[in-house]
Amino acid sequence: MDPTPSRRETVPGKTAPNAGADRSLHAILQRIEALPSLPSVAKAILDQVLTQDFDHAKLARIVETDQALTMKILDHANSATYISRGMVSQVEQGLNRLGSRVVQTLMLSVLIKDSLVTGDRNGEAAHKTLWRHCLATAVYASLIAGKSYPSLACEAFGAGIMHDLGLIFLQLHVPDEYGHVTERMEEMYEAVLDAEQEVFKTDHTAVGRWIAQKWKLPPSMTDVIWLHHHSAPALGAMKDNGTLVAIVALANILAHFTLMDAPRSMSREKQRQAGLQDMLGLGEKEIQDIHRAFAPAFAERAEPFDLDGDQVTLFLSSLQKANQQLMRMGLDLEQAVGRLEDANRFTNLGSTVGLKMSTATSVDEIFEVAAMSMQEEVGVRGGFAYWMVPSERLMQGLIWGGGNRRSVSYALDGDGLPLTSEGPALPESLLVILRSHHERHEGAFAMDRELRLKQFFVVQGYCIFPLVGSDFTGELCILRSQDRPLKMTPQEYMGYSQVSCVASATLDRLRLFDSLQMRADELSRALWKNQQINLQLLQTERLAAVGQLAAGAAHEINNPLAIISARTQLLESREDDEKKRRDLRQISEQIERISSILLSLMGFARPNAPQVTKVDLNALLKKIVGLVESIFHTHRIPIVQNLSPEMPLILADANQLEQVFLNLVINAQHAMENDGGVLTIASSFLSDGKRVCVTVKDTGCGIPPENLSRIFDPFFSTKSEGKGTGLGLSTAYGIVANHYGEIKVLSEPGRGTEMVVILPVSTPVTMPEKPAVVPAPQCVPLQENEGRILVVDDEGHIRDILAETLRDAGYVVETAANGEEAVRKLRVGAFDLILLDIRMPVHSGLDVLKLLRRKGGFPPVMVITGLASSEEMEEAQRLGAAKCVRKPFHLKTLLADISCLLQGQRSGQA
Repeated sequence: MDPTPSRRETVPGKTAPNAGADRSLHAILQRIEALPSLPSVAKAILDQVLTQDFDHAKLARIVETDQALTMKILDHANSATYISRGMVSQVEQGLNRLGSRVVQTLMLSVLIKDSLVTGDRNGEAAHKTLWRHCLATAVYASLIAGKSYPSLACEAFGAGIMHDLGLIFLQLHVPDEYGHVTERMEEMYEAVLDAEQEVFKTDHTAVGRWIAQKWKLPPSMTDVIWLHHHSAPALGAMKDNGTLVAIVALANILAHFTLMDAPRSMSREKQRQAGLQDMLGLGEKEIQDIHRAFAPAFAERAEPFDLDGDQVTLFLSSLQKANQQLMRMGLDLEQAVGRLEDANRFTNLGSTVGLKMSTATSVDEIFEVAAMSMQEEVGVRGGFAYWMVPSERLMQGLIWGGGNRRSVSYALDGDGLPLTSEGPALPESLLVILRSHHERHEGAFAMDRELRLKQFFVVQGYCIFPLVGSDFTGELCILRSQDRPLKMTPQEYMGYSQVSCVASATLDRLRLFDSLQMRADELSRALWKNQQINLQLLQTERLAAVGQLAAGAAHEINNPLAIISARTQLLESREDDEKKRRDLRQISEQIERISSILLSLMGFARPNAPQVTKVDLNALLKKIVGLVESIFHTHRIPIVQNLSPEMPLILADANQLEQVFLNLVINAQHAMENDGGVLTIASSFLSDGKRVCVTVKDTGCGIPPENLSRIFDPFFSTKSEGKGTGLGLSTAYGIVANHYGEIKVLSEPGRGTEMVVILPVSTPVTMPEKPAVVPAPQCVPLQENEGRILVVDDEGHIRDILAETLRDAGYVVETAANGEEAVRKLRVGAFDLILLDIRMPVHSGLDVLKLLRRKGGFPPVMVITGLASSEEMEEAQRLGAAKCVRKPFHLKTLLADISCLLQGQRSGQA
């Protein structure tokens, strides 16, 4: 038993990094560096034997420079195979007797063996299988070249001999490490290059290339050694030596097929073989011809490698290997079927558990499904499943084994550990698991949930898989069947992991379901609030649209109204008949009423910016009560004031707020004047410390539900004729919105209405306080008038009426239709006064004022405007306008103002 509390396991199927691989690669590089360089005589011989029809006489002279090579040639030429022809004592005679093919084979075998095998002849003998493969590849390469590229036959043979130079080196110099490569190929069905990479961090093709570069072999040989495992498309893309490499690559595959020395790789090489055959233009008939020619060609060249070249022996050896491979394949197939059945059981485990848990409605049921499914499906002999919910300070679990099951439940202490002393007793092994729970989960909270679920621990003989949820942690602790192999397979790991994932998700589902039930009322209330906000937003958007329409309509109405008003006043001043004068005065009074309505409408559409001061709302409300108290007393309606003493001073426009609350109080009076009632005015400081609330509540007739959404619309009113214009609440709405507040209505027919106004203590944007206004000195208009006046207005009728009125009063008048025309007249003439409209095409009145201000010394300017905003009028006064008058205007008042301005101008000049 492992005394360590917990041990993190590597996920089955994933190998830990091979710490010795880097050391093996370093050792390989050191051994390659220690290899002797290829002697110059060897290089010269290599250059000769790799050419087609090499010169024996020239080769003999090279061999004679090396005594060891000379002795080998003569020994071989005088061997039992050739002695019947007599003894030879000259190297050239020996070469002629042996023939080009034998000489080529003999020279290459001697060069490679002498360079790679340094004194260990036992090691050389142990690798005859590898030498046989190299020779078989060389023979196949020469035969393939003879069919496809005859000029490369000789070079192809030499390349075939050398193609596995790196593999020869690895098996001779690091045989123990290469044994691990062989194991991986046998047990894990890895390809040779993949297995070598896992063990050495390199492969034999790279090692062979390093040796070839050290020996300075020809580039064609180097490419063959390095690239003979590549596919046909890759070799076809090579600029040089691609054909030679393809020949040797195909020869390598055919040699493995014939000698049966790499049976596991044969199925993987079928596609590559077909591609190489297509690249070299070889059909199946040519390949069969090459196979038939292989055995005698191999026998002819086998003797220099000390190999048995007898064709019968070669056939029997291949047949024996084939039988061994068939037996091995049968055993592998049987094992594979067993593994597949085992994998299917664990694969189905996850889906079985998922199906059963989909209907689970309790924690005990979830753990019961997990336990029973693992026992029945994969033979788990026992286990322990539990979860901890810190928010509820609770741990629940299920212990099973030997056909018995029992549930356990414990409270959690301050450290989040179960109080096992206050519940049923647990085995020591499970106590160890629970005490070390936080060690396994504490550092995992920063990990992704998916990664946490892939963790795997072994504690006290239990295989532990985490249970992870949004607000809980737990574990699935499994005692595996004793029939299972010691090392867990990837399929077994995935089966248990899927059970833990499904259990985690199902537990999370239960938690979410409980949470959803608890929050159902909250969601319902939130939806209702959202609906109210949407309705309020629609109301705001509708009011904004109505406001824009109202502003446009008011502007279009106001100018014609000003013309009618002025013309009516002119007619009245010229009329001698008193009755007609009364009729004309009545028209003027109604025009003033219309004008007042238009101003109220503009106040709703574009309310003036608040002129912010510190306001005592309680004092303001008391003032309003004082104004209306007598009226309410007349109708026997008492007024109750519940004003909070904690109300702070707020930043607001006192005059605008007075207009708001006075409107609300008057509306309440109208609602109660028939049947009586009680008016209650209350103020409070809200708990957020940022807002105040004022309520005006009556007990009158109330507002029908169908009208609640329209009460802030301009001109909407439920009052009787003559009791309002329908602009009171719309104006109040605009003023409150301009103070960044909100106004709401609560009403029920027959029970009264409550208007709620909420205002910020400090508005987000505050306007600077206006400077104190100094009253203008009293002025008495003169009876006789004189002076030149420029009238600037884009409305022709207005210009005509003003010019006519001023001329009748004794003034000299010129007119301009826009700002540009006015500027031209000001440049060529002098004027004592300018009457100027603000909103005009081409150049506005403000543009004209700016130009006059830059030049300086301009005459008094009186602004006459229709529905310019308060900001525009303030801007005009800042730019130097002496007075601002709204249309429609009183002609007598206008003439008096003009006379006073001219008096002031003349007295200033004096």
